[in-house]
Amino acid sequence: MASVFKQIRKKRIPTGAEIVEKRGKRIATWTSRGRTRRAELSVDGKSILVPDPNYTVTWFDWEGKRHKASGGPDRDAAQALGRQKETEAMQRRQGLIDPRAEKTVSERRRPIADHLADFRRSLEAKGDTPEHVALILARLTRVLEMCKVERIGDMSPSEIAAAVADLHTEGLSLRTCNGYLRAIKQFSRWLYRDGRATSDTLAHLTAYNVETDRRRERRVLSPEEFRLLVAAAEAGSAVEGIPGDTRAMMYILAAWTGFRRRELSSITLRSFDFQAEPATVTIEAAYAKNRRQDTQPLHPTVAQRLRTWLEVKTEINDDAPLFPLRTPGRSWRKTGKMMRLDLERAGLPYADEDGLYADFHAHRHAFISNLGKAGVLLATAQKLARHSDPTLTANIYTHLGVSDKAAAIDMLPECPAYSKNTELGEQWLNATGTDDPQAERSCGDQKGEHLVEQSAGKTWRVVTNSTQARMEKRTIRKSLRCQEMAIASSFWRLLAKVPPAGFEPATTGLGNRCSIP
Repeated sequence: MASVFKQIRKKRIPTGAEIVEKRGKRIATWTSRGRTRRAELSVDGKSILVPDPNYTVTWFDWEGKRHKASGGPDRDAAQALGRQKETEAMQRRQGLIDPRAEKTVSERRRPIADHLADFRRSLEAKGDTPEHVALILARLTRVLEMCKVERIGDMSPSEIAAAVADLHTEGLSLRTCNGYLRAIKQFSRWLYRDGRATSDTLAHLTAYNVETDRRRERRVLSPEEFRLLVAAAEAGSAVEGIPGDTRAMMYILAAWTGFRRRELSSITLRSFDFQAEPATVTIEAAYAKNRRQDTQPLHPTVAQRLRTWLEVKTEINDDAPLFPLRTPGRSWRKTGKMMRLDLERAGLPYADEDGLYADFHAHRHAFISNLGKAGVLLATAQKLARHSDPTLTANIYTHLGVSDKAAAIDMLPECPAYSKNTELGEQWLNATGTDDPQAERSCGDQKGEHLVEQSAGKTWRVVTNSTQARMEKRTIRKSLRCQEMAIASSFWRLLAKVPPAGFEPATTGLGNRCSIP
């Protein structure tokens, strides 16, 4: 049962108070603000006992823990509060109230800034890089400020979608707008999973189709163009504080390993193992985008060039970065500026007539595209690219030209030759690829006898109207299907829009990699 009472507090005896005894109790009497006040003395007679003006309500929750709250100056209101708390505790014990709902009521009263601070700590706790945390919080804060969100309940899906659309109107690309959308959806999902909201209110918001608004498409340099780029970098002066030979080695390593800028900036002499067979380079988990330690094999020619380049770099410390891509102030050097100047020296355009850019990240595209052209299986290429989704490997990072597609078409089997012989009707014939009019044919009856065709020095047997014929047809068709699957696998299905069997793309709240794509 809930208890309703007024707490008694001890206070010092007012100056000038008169102590009288009434009905066996000692009473202090004094005048304050023109009114006569009375209060009972404590047992020791050193203080007066003054009741609290508000009632106190105590009750036991569904776990048996005692709670206390102020019930206000009205006794009836305090008793009603006690009955309400008792009813809630009983319903919780019987499973009629979700404990999560009780928590969300208090969480919804907190300012949104408190939730953002807790969200930042959760991102840092799971190991996200400081740059990634700052980017997520900056985008999240901007959208919330545009919608004037002060509490969790102010997050309206329609207003959030309108705010992101306004960002596109202001000039941001759809890909960047999707980044803002991923940030706010990640925050909404975290609120729900952490018990701060009863549902993920933004789960149904979908990403924009970036194909309709591509601002920066990349192209892959041909082998001759890449050779000219490396030669121009080696002969050029320092750009952004990085010497020409260092830039050339950086381009080569990026194009033959697929490492990103941040991953290259972490490479030291200790990252290489030239004694292994083959030689390898290792990226620590703190610098990898997937937050895992990755060891990448090195092509023999790349390993040899690295050894030759390192022989003259005697001043490099074992723990110092080989490629100083960060300034002493920890800001990033402009790799796009390096590529643009080196391409100009090589007589190559930074952006071609189709608007495709050859920036530094294009080396990663070149690495993955070359794996596809070499016939590497998609599963292997996905591991080398360190992608969580094979669709990303095949559709975004693999670039095939017309000549590559023509080579794939040439690998298809030949089509059946045109035949003027119509006497066979619906009989099945294993085509020889020739319509030699001199070929000798003999037809049996329709009860399963043989049809023999001699052409180009080969003899083929066809059986009609029999179980054996159906079995032979099934066997040959299965063989052709296996050949077609092998061809399609070697060219990754010519950048098919769906992943091959056996692979299931990762999904997020946006329907793509969050890693959102």
